[in-house]
Amino acid sequence: MEWKYSKLKNLNLDSFVPSFTAESRPNHDQLAELASRLTGATYNIVLLNGILDPTLSTLDVLPKELTVKKSEKKFEDKYPDRFTDAHGSLSGQGLQIELAESSSLPRPVKIVFFNSQATDGRPLLIQPKIFIKVGSRSKLSVVTESWGPRGQEYFVNSRLEIDVKDSGNLEFVQTSEESEKSFHLTRYNYKIGLNSQVTSLFQYLESGTARLEVSVPVNHAHIDHRFYAMGLLKNKNQVDIQTEILHNSGESSTKQICKFIADDESRAIFGGKVVIAKNAQKTNIEQLNQNLLLSSKAEIDSEPQLEIDADDVKASHGSTIGSLDPEEVFYLQSRAIPKKTALKILSFGFLNEVIQQLENETLKSTAENSLRKYLQGGI
Repeated sequence: MEWKYSKLKNLNLDSFVPSFTAESRPNHDQLAELASRLTGATYNIVLLNGILDPTLSTLDVLPKELTVKKSEKKFEDKYPDRFTDAHGSLSGQGLQIELAESSSLPRPVKIVFFNSQATDGRPLLIQPKIFIKVGSRSKLSVVTESWGPRGQEYFVNSRLEIDVKDSGNLEFVQTSEESEKSFHLTRYNYKIGLNSQVTSLFQYLESGTARLEVSVPVNHAHIDHRFYAMGLLKNKNQVDIQTEILHNSGESSTKQICKFIADDESRAIFGGKVVIAKNAQKTNIEQLNQNLLLSSKAEIDSEPQLEIDADDVKASHGSTIGSLDPEEVFYLQSRAIPKKTALKILSFGFLNEVIQQLENETLKSTAENSLRKYLQGGI
């Protein structure tokens, strides 16, 4: 996957201390913030600097169809590099979350990642490893929140594997609200069975320097894969999203929508590669990347790619980079709405179009509330 624009490629890993070797614990205010993110409306799993915390988690109330346990399973990076080496040698046990066959849950699973520097101020290397498995004919909703206090430096080098068996359904939302000094590299591998539907939304609100890599092989018929992403970037935030969707079997579909708003000196990057193999006939692909620049110093790089070897397919892609319509801003101001508030309203409307693609009302509401709360702090 392309590394041309990412600041992470020059990161010095030796400056970070593995989280399991250093003392680190949320202070009183941070614990209060964590508690505010945990409600009875979800099954809660909390990781403190990549390590499961059974006290804050609600593992004792999980339904029998859902199991959460430690795992020694290895994650296979598709494109091994020095970050792969660090994760393989310096990460602890993984965590497996599994929903049994022919099951559904009354509420979503919520995974909260709290990330910070060490108690003595040293920057931490945090390396969580999560395996999510959805049994055949089962339906699971998952919300993840990755959060870190402002002003703290750390590097999260995380891996997540999503395995959805035949006729399974997974809807997944990830929200990132990280320290402006943080670094993130998250790699997702998907395994999707016959007749299955997988929907993912990645929401970047405060990100520091972040990179997301998603690999999805579509090896069976009647797979409905939907990938959504959005970012509201300011200061010197950088978010780099790279996806690789390989349609090796026909009669399946992929829908990709990615939207960024970049302000100040921030930078957004989208590289979306979709490959349709020769025998993947009757594949349906939609790919769209839309972006808004709010500052002359912000940058957006968009590289959607389609490689099509089959001849009986439906495929479309598009990319736009523009700015907010000044007439829309003026209209709101003419209704006695301050310019700053007008920008928030228009930004919310632009990004909320992505959130509305979700079908699960609980996940949709969660994502909307995160975006509204962030916008209250200004763009």
